[in-house]
Amino acid sequence: MTISIPDLEQRAALGWRAPEEERLGDWLLRAGGGFTGRANSALAAGDPGGPVDQAEGTVRDWYEARSLPAMICVPYPAGQPQAVPLDRFLAERGWGMRPGAATVMTAPAGQVARVAEAVAAVPVDVDPEPDEAWLALYHYRGQQGLPPIARRVLTSAPWQAFASIRADGQTIAIGRVAAAEGWAGLTAIEVEPAHRRRGLATVVTATLAGLAAARRRAPLPPSRGRQRSRPRALPPHRLRCPPWLPLPDRPAALERPSGAPGTAGRPAGRQKMSTTSGGPPADVGTLVFDVLGTVVDEAGSVAAETARALAAAGAGPSLTDQLAVDWSRQVNALTSQVAVGEAPWRSNDALRRDALQAALRAAVQAGLPPALADDQALLDDLGLVGHQLRPWPDSPRGLRALAGHFTVVARSNASLAQLASMSAAGDLAWHCVLSGELTRAYKPDPAVYRMALDLLNLDPRRTMMIAAHPWDLRAAAGHGMRTGYVARPGESAPAPQDQFEVYATDLADLARQLTRDSSAGR
Repeated sequence: MTISIPDLEQRAALGWRAPEEERLGDWLLRAGGGFTGRANSALAAGDPGGPVDQAEGTVRDWYEARSLPAMICVPYPAGQPQAVPLDRFLAERGWGMRPGAATVMTAPAGQVARVAEAVAAVPVDVDPEPDEAWLALYHYRGQQGLPPIARRVLTSAPWQAFASIRADGQTIAIGRVAAAEGWAGLTAIEVEPAHRRRGLATVVTATLAGLAAARRRAPLPPSRGRQRSRPRALPPHRLRCPPWLPLPDRPAALERPSGAPGTAGRPAGRQKMSTTSGGPPADVGTLVFDVLGTVVDEAGSVAAETARALAAAGAGPSLTDQLAVDWSRQVNALTSQVAVGEAPWRSNDALRRDALQAALRAAVQAGLPPALADDQALLDDLGLVGHQLRPWPDSPRGLRALAGHFTVVARSNASLAQLASMSAAGDLAWHCVLSGELTRAYKPDPAVYRMALDLLNLDPRRTMMIAAHPWDLRAAAGHGMRTGYVARPGESAPAPQDQFEVYATDLADLARQLTRDSSAGR
């Protein structure tokens, strides 16, 4: 069956319904208490029924009225965001792209069902609703425990089924299929870590696909009850649906003076956040820090270095802010492609240089002299900006205060060489520095989170991840780690359902909270 990408996304929306939905032309506004991006974003598939700038304002106001961050889901062909004008419009209006874009693949259900024929038969229980064991194994984006609204969202489709593989009374693998208007979607395929690499996810996937294929031939009643099934390279069509979100308000304590590096071109969004914590955990021994954006001002440093290099090359200052933003977006997109396996691993320096090349060429349309788009001296100068990222003013003293009480570890997507350069120049005190290049992976790849736990023999229950990125903390929580959020200008605020143990305004505040020392960081 041939179907357009917007139509496919509209069908998929029927299989994951939000408790509250409202149409804006062809767009679909959805709110589900913050549980999942799909159920809490505006699906921009089709015509919003009016000017796009008015639709954008309506989306912001609609989500603000529900105390949710505004997100717009923009479907586009894999690797071709430029094919969708809305993507460019949102970027120009200051919206940022959330990490972890979804890749959607399609195939005939019967073909997917036949994948398991070569896998040893394993009994699979199928239920019309998820039981408590199923829900306990489902970790959406690494979350431990689901909000009450989760069950309502999971059972919102016209028809759905929930698969479970059980062994010795324990649920060890799960999955969900939902069908609407001739299409079925597979979600929530998870396997207990101790039982992975046995083909159980393949069995669950094939079983659910088989149910969907059978339903097309002879629809199954939704109240059929539990069934037991023994299940007897998908085509390359893909789309990535990145949720876009406006940058959050800066907490008042973090406002920088006008003209400070990185403040230009970074508009605030509408979501407020709390910066108070319930008190320091008493049994944490190791703090594992995200570095880019959390300890160093990545965006501000890139903007400042871009301004310096363009001025030296004779380009006008009007191009600086947009080029820096476009460059950062390109870096995030390339990093995401590596993280999800769509592109081979490359060093952070290589990614930044490739992203800079693409951003420079795109800037020609905005007035950049064409000769600068391929200027090797400019590429060589700015291409190593990852080594020149400056720390936030509170970072050096805050880290030193924390290092007197905890083992302090850097774990970053930055390379070891970049981390060495920034730490030496910025007086950043670490007990250990780890880079994703040691595993040839980038966050949120699970290998990066396991790295510190495995190499340093850490107990995740006594290890706290510190980051300014809620998605990073959610992924760490999925590996059993404790979580501490540090607010930074221009970074995303936690979602309403996030429950991090510590919320801090900066590293000095983090040190005060974790050490209960009012003089820390002064």
